[in-house]
Order: sequence, then structure tokens, then C-alpha cells
Amino acid sequence: MTVNKLLFLLFLLPFGLYSQTLTGEFQFLRNGKYVHDSTYIHIWDEAEEDWKNTERYVITARDQYGNHTVGYTRVFRDESQTWEDYKKYQNFYYDSVNLHSYQAYVWDSYAGNWKMSDSVYYNLHYLPAVSWYKVWDESKFRFSRGEKRWYAYSAEDILISEEADRFDTLSGSWKNDLLINYSYLENGLLCQQITKKWKNDAFWADSLRITYTYNDQDYMDTVLTQLWNENGFWENYQLSVQIQNLSENKEEFYKYNWDAESQVWLNSTYKLVVFNAGGVIREIHQKFWSEYLNTWVDQSLLTNEYNQQGQRISTLIKYWDAFGEFWYNVSSTSYYYDENGNRTAFLFQSWNEESNSWLNVYKEQYWWSFFEPSSITGSEIIKFSVNPNPANDFIQISFDNLLHNSGYTLFNSSGVPVISKRVSRPTEIIEVSNFPNGIYFLKVNDNLSVRKIVIF
Repeated sequence: MTVNKLLFLLFLLPFGLYSQTLTGEFQFLRNGKYVHDSTYIHIWDEAEEDWKNTERYVITARDQYGNHTVGYTRVFRDESQTWEDYKKYQNFYYDSVNLHSYQAYVWDSYAGNWKMSDSVYYNLHYLPAVSWYKVWDESKFRFSRGEKRWYAYSAEDILISEEADRFDTLSGSWKNDLLINYSYLENGLLCQQITKKWKNDAFWADSLRITYTYNDQDYMDTVLTQLWNENGFWENYQLSVQIQNLSENKEEFYKYNWDAESQVWLNSTYKLVVFNAGGVIREIHQKFWSEYLNTWVDQSLLTNEYNQQGQRISTLIKYWDAFGEFWYNVSSTSYYYDENGNRTAFLFQSWNEESNSWLNVYKEQYWWSFFEPSSITGSEIIKFSVNPNPANDFIQISFDNLLHNSGYTLFNSSGVPVISKRVSRPTEIIEVSNFPNGIYFLKVNDNLSVRKIVIF
């Protein structure tokens, strides 16, 4: 693993507490549910050889159904050895399941009050209607940048367009930025996505086009990315090809980059994904194309292990040393659960070559309680799993049960939908290699069936 990649992972990991709580991820039971009460974040102090408090997330209020309505992120101050409020979250619901709005606030220590930093508002069909966020600059006590999005849907609740504005710090107002239109096949599968940029404060101009194709089983097999060039036509940029071999429980992904000078596709990366008998990812083997050697060269190997209940208990990442021709350890992630299947801890370690041992880096601890709701209305609960997670090329969604008009929506950390799609088969693949790094939320049918996803 490169230094930059490892640093990004370490930077990203602390934000996992938001995803564990903002989405209300818990095991749902027929006569009640386990609800997440708090998350504690720790960083390993090498000098003290002990865990150091950094952040914690706590839920301070719930409604009669157990949905959390108020929560806080608190940071630990070493100087005073105390916890201080840093961010506040509020959820409002249409009923026992579906969100009406989500709001977040940051604490302005200079003014001594809360300032709204982001929010998502949902329409009567429980789909996001508008979302926005602003990034708080603690050193200047002001918002430095941000984005706002509006969403338009068809009569079948399929996302057909979204408009994005950027926050202009100098004027303190929102400015046009992006316009994205989506096209679908007759069977509801996404076939094209066209992004336009606002130019010269006067007009929308073509910028990016992504075209999707599918095989006879409606599995995505190609993703073509094109850019609008100065000569006034679409120019190839990147091509992703997916090959499925369900009989051998594996899938292959090839990525090619367009060479404008020679007008041909050039090999870029290759990935082999191997599944176990239960359909979850057991191994991901990645390679890159070497022009010098004119062959595929090993790059990384990810291996997952699961317990008897099908829950992931460890993820090991190794990288290939091309000079020594051997695999070397990079990182290890361990997951711990209680007797009810609730995750209680998450431990991230890095490999130290000098000591030939694993070193603690980061740890999360989760606290749960059992809640018996007064009643549950709205959609039935769909059980599903997501692998790999974290991911950098694709994610696979495996459904235990599908309901009529089942569908999923992938949101970024600001609540902005990235993909929205109806599904009719037990397994779905989402290509995420072109997505910005960060925290994402996958919602299936209802707001109880939500998962956190880390893309790096």
C-alpha cells in the first residue's frame, strides 16, 4: 500500500462513527430491535502504549419507535481532559420508518452557538428532494465551501435529473455548477448519465458522459466514460468491462484508458473477485498493466474471513513486492460482535516490517441496547449484505429477501444520491471506481435497511 493510500484510510476511518449512527444501522427483530447508542473512537498512542480518546458519537433522544432524533459528536480535548460538543444531528420522520428531514449543525466556538452545516429534505415518496452542505473552517469561524443539490424523479420514482450548486464564499450565495441527466432502458436499468457544467455564468455546456450496457441477465458488463473536448465532440476516456463466471463463483473486471494519439484502448487495471459458497466476497486480487513488461503485474490481495453467521470477522490486505517477488502484509482489520450479532468493536492495524508484527492504529467501540417500539409502520425490512467494504472498485449487494418494487439508493456523506435503481435479482454490482473517496450510505427500500460504505 502506498503511503498516500494508507494515510487516506487512516484519515477516513474516524468518520465511520457517523455512518454507524446517522443511518440507524442495527439488527431488526420482529418484536423489537437493537439500537446503537454510542460509538467511541480511539487512536493508538505509541509513546504511552495505550489507546487515546479522540471522538465519540452519542444518541441523546429517540422517538417512540426507537429512531434516533438527536445525536452529538464530541471531541476529546487533551489539555482539559474533557469532552466537548463538536457537531449535532437531528432527524425528523414522516412515520416510524421514513425520514422527513435530516439536519446537522457545527459548534461555532467564537459566537457560542450552533450553525446549520448540512441537511436533507425528503419528498412524500421518501426520496431526497433537496440536500446541501457547507464545510466549516474552524480557524476562520466561517463556512469555506459547500454544495446544494435538487432532485427530479419520474412518476415511477426513478431519478431523472439533479442540479448542483456550489457555495461561493466571497458572495455568501449559491452559484450554478452541475446539471446531471439520467436515461434508462425500458426495463428500468440506467443506460446513460450526462453531466453539464455551468460556463461563463451564462450557459450549460456538456462535460461528462457515462454509458452503461448489460448482458442477457441484466448484469452490467461495460461502463464507458467520455469527456466533451474543445473540438465539440465526445472523446473516449475510460472503459470498464465486467466478466461474470457464476459457475466458478468469480467475476473479472478490466479497466482501459483511451490513448487519443493512437486512438486505441490501453490496458490499465485488472481485478479478480472470488466469492464463497454463500455469495459473499472471499478474495479480491488486483493487477496493473506494465508497458515495460507487456504483461499484468500483481498489485494487491484482499482476503475476508467470516464467522458461522456469515459476518465478516477480518480483512487482510497484502501488496506485491515486484522486486523480491513476494506478498507483504499492509493492514489488518478485525470485527467483533456480541451474542446478538451486533458489532461491538472495529480494530485497524498496520504491519511493521522492522518488528515483523502488527501495530495498533485505530479502534472503534460500539454500545447497543434493546428497544421495543410501540408499533412499526411503513415498508417491510429487507435483509442484505454489502461486500467489499471498504471498497475502491466495486461493491456487491446480496439480498436475502426481495419485495415488490425493491430498490436501492447510494448516497454520499452529504446525503446526495449517487445511484438510484430498482432491483429484481438477489445480487447487484455497483461500479464505484470513479466515485470520490469518502463515506457513502446505501439505503434499500426504507430507512431501516441502511449500510455504511467506505470508498477509498
